[in-house]
Amino acid sequence: MENPRPRRPVEFLTSSPKRGGSWPKLLVGTLVGGFVLVYAGGEALSLYHRHRGPSDPVAPVREKERQRVASPSQPGLQDSLTQVEKEIPNHAHLRAAQAKLMDQKLAAAKAELDAISPDTTLFEQVNALKRQLRAAADKGMAEADHLGSAGKREEAMALLQEVLSVFPDDEQARLLQVKWKPREACWGLSQPPPPPPSVPAWTKATRRFMDKDLPGAMAIARACKGHEPRCKPGLQELEEFNKLYLRLESLNARQLLRLSQLDKQITGTSTPSQLGSLVAQRADQLKAQAKDHFLQGDALKDSEPAKARSEFQQVTAKTSPDDELHQKARAWLGKLARK
Repeated sequence: MENPRPRRPVEFLTSSPKRGGSWPKLLVGTLVGGFVLVYAGGEALSLYHRHRGPSDPVAPVREKERQRVASPSQPGLQDSLTQVEKEIPNHAHLRAAQAKLMDQKLAAAKAELDAISPDTTLFEQVNALKRQLRAAADKGMAEADHLGSAGKREEAMALLQEVLSVFPDDEQARLLQVKWKPREACWGLSQPPPPPPSVPAWTKATRRFMDKDLPGAMAIARACKGHEPRCKPGLQELEEFNKLYLRLESLNARQLLRLSQLDKQITGTSTPSQLGSLVAQRADQLKAQAKDHFLQGDALKDSEPAKARSEFQQVTAKTSPDDELHQKARAWLGKLARK
């Protein structure tokens, strides 16, 4: 009898439990045939088919488990399972993008990356693939230049068109297009078309930042800080943003506010970038937690003032000083200190 195929663990997401809960942060799935079995703390929680349809054979099991995990004794777990379901197609798009990149199909890889939902927890893997996509485009331009020099202009133009389908504003690709345009296309022209206008280096750095490519943005700013006035202060802003963003989940309200300010300074707009939107989401989470702490402190202020002070201190840590809830919590801390 053949040994069964080994189970392959896959990390799906990290989910912080609600205050007072005791569920672990990591949900781990085990692929068994065509199914995904979700665990938390060693206990099986739910069974999902990777390609469910109208005749889903595990629907009764899944419904039973949904009802069980939605019980009051397990707060927040249903939300975690919902997030796991959302990540299943994201994993599929991620794998497809990797395969397309290996085949040098840049446009197809970009389409798979764009299909990943903006609220995915896989943003680190997505950013890594975007950097690989950028590197593949740079490699493609170098190969196109080599083909053009060897007289293979049509092949060079096909490569450049692939790059421009993913990065339509790439200045170098457009210049190479003009350089290696097939001679037949130039017949009857008195002079070649003018090259596209030069794009400032800081603008390129900003675009990389808005694509969530912080290392790429910092590299461009570092290279241009000696000859473009905006690059030197911009590099300082990018480095500070990067330092804070790496600790996003542990930041307090003031640090999150600073991240939002840096996002606006770097992009030059009042509309948050993709990274800025994630910062705003984290700030909203802290604000919701602060409301829970305030209500708990308000309920305990007469019967258990020591516990109430602890709750109000949590409110001040999770809100900015100009927030109304922050000011109310500070007022109660002052009153309880005098008791």
